[in-house]
Amino acid sequence: MGRSGRSGRGCREGRHLATVAAPAPAKECLYNRLGGEKPVKTVIGLFYMKAFTDDRIKHWFEGLNKEKMEMKMAGFLKYGFGAETTYKGRDLTTGHADLVARGLCDADYDVVGELFVASLREAGVPEDLVDEIVTILESCRDAVLGRTAAPAAK
Repeated sequence: MGRSGRSGRGCREGRHLATVAAPAPAKECLYNRLGGEKPVKTVIGLFYMKAFTDDRIKHWFEGLNKEKMEMKMAGFLKYGFGAETTYKGRDLTTGHADLVARGLCDADYDVVGELFVASLREAGVPEDLVDEIVTILESCRDAVLGRTAAPAAK
């Protein structure tokens, strides 16, 4: 309602609406702050190029379809970085249980984190966002390694 007391007329008459404090804008999700689908897929592609060839962890990826892995991660990161409210894939604990049973450990997780961070930097992701992603990666460690149950999908 304008100062004239009539809805909308105050603006048309050149008068300003009464100042009302607007709520603080919600923080944009990490996925969008990274630039959305294309930059995230670029990071994923760089990561899997490294992971499939790194002598320290490539044995975990033997026999896997790289494109299928990229699609799975793209879906998970869309959820994990806040662009989706639901995730239909397996939770982190279930999805990695067979690897843990075969010996996946903290040292392997460290290498994965190192390669993912290298991929983020190679793609030009700003350091503040890299730091935010590192925090997320660390929060997933125990679930991936089967030490705690993964949070339920929303």
